[in-house]
Amino acid sequence: MKKYIFVLSIICLLLNACNSDGSVQNNLDWEGSYFGVIPCADCSGIETFITLNANETYYISWKYREKENTTNQNVGTFRWDANGNTIVLGNIDEGRYPTRYKVGKNQLIQLDMAGNVITGNLAQNYILVKNGSIQRNEYKVVKTDDFTVTGDGSNANWAKAEWLLLTQRRPSEIDESRATKAKVIYSEAGIYCLFDCLDKKITADMQADFMDLWTQDVVEIFFWPDESIPFYFEYEISPLNYELAIMISNNNWELLRWQPFHYEENRRTQHATTIRGGEKKTNATISGWTAEFFIPYKVLSPLRNVPPKSGDKWRANLYRMDYDDNNRMSWSWCLTERNFHDYSKFGNLRFE
Repeated sequence: MKKYIFVLSIICLLLNACNSDGSVQNNLDWEGSYFGVIPCADCSGIETFITLNANETYYISWKYREKENTTNQNVGTFRWDANGNTIVLGNIDEGRYPTRYKVGKNQLIQLDMAGNVITGNLAQNYILVKNGSIQRNEYKVVKTDDFTVTGDGSNANWAKAEWLLLTQRRPSEIDESRATKAKVIYSEAGIYCLFDCLDKKITADMQADFMDLWTQDVVEIFFWPDESIPFYFEYEISPLNYELAIMISNNNWELLRWQPFHYEENRRTQHATTIRGGEKKTNATISGWTAEFFIPYKVLSPLRNVPPKSGDKWRANLYRMDYDDNNRMSWSWCLTERNFHDYSKFGNLRFE
């Protein structure tokens, strides 16, 4: 009897060893649906949806944003590579569509046509996330004492915050010479924001506040403190230091905008810009510019959940527009679909 039990134990150990080969195929719960927005050369992204079934069949669809009648779909079987970590989709034109995906915990990583992992600044954009595990971009907002805005970001309080990198919305536009980053911190009185933009030329000539600044070089931030209502705040500032501060109601894309009334004293923002490598004037050749501004809670008072408390989260997004050489380029923290007002795609600001 003991010999029989011993033999059964050995068999069980061998079976467990066979099923514990370290491969994703045998050790992760990979069955399910995955979604991601993959970079596109001539649109703002390709919405990619993949379902993997336990019988090694799949469904995939691709939707090209901003293009009509460009949703393609396919079904078929897939196979695992020799290591059991990558799947290869069958029944697809390999010269037209990628077919290889590296499988990870709650994600698929789209590989290039040769089966290699895509590297560089856009690497994270080739990840499809399993349904139920999607997480928004999140940025920790540290608390600080109040200080005077100078436009160059030199105050010591900025050292407490991490840089947040904005990415260009179309991969075909990638230009490291115009990289954009930002920081956000907060105090008892309001929110401080700092943008740093590499640039070659000031393409802005508006000489007043509350104009259509977004049609020229500009940086922008949107705050949506209360997700229960489609009402948020937008702030824009040009390299020439002109601003636009507005409240927006966005009910099913019907945008209504209000400017602050009696915009003065403790309800008024502080803002300043600094130009590097050139003069602060229209069409000047430069190497970059910095925008620093303070938004008091008083001007945000129509919104709920203001001021924020430690542990609160606000939905938000940050953007930049640049128009050098009549070529419109755009950056964002979180990729939106229709336009910058797609608040459903905003990330989270988490207040420390």
